[in-house]
Amino acid sequence: MTLKTRDADVLKFHPFQDDFGLPSDRCFSDKIAVARKPGPCHGCAQTISAGERIRRSTWLFDGEVRTYRWCSLCCDAMASSWIDNGSALDARERLRKSNEALP
Repeated sequence: MTLKTRDADVLKFHPFQDDFGLPSDRCFSDKIAVARKPGPCHGCAQTISAGERIRRSTWLFDGEVRTYRWCSLCCDAMASSWIDNGSALDARERLRKSNEALP
């Protein structure tokens, strides 16, 4: 899979599918980017490193603008969700739950 194809598959995946919100909720920006600084991944709660290729998405939810970032491994899981029935995404979600349980 080429990087361009992988990125397209990542962006095809809707990270908030089946979440219920307001009719005014919308996406302002959804793209593949390079992280400028470290921070948490919305998918797995691990640290995103500066310089890492990530998915960055800015949304209006419940009247509030929010930005989300996903690490490269979560992006890989999004890209493979089309062929693995979401099993890689499920594994990343389990990782998130275990990371959040740590003191």
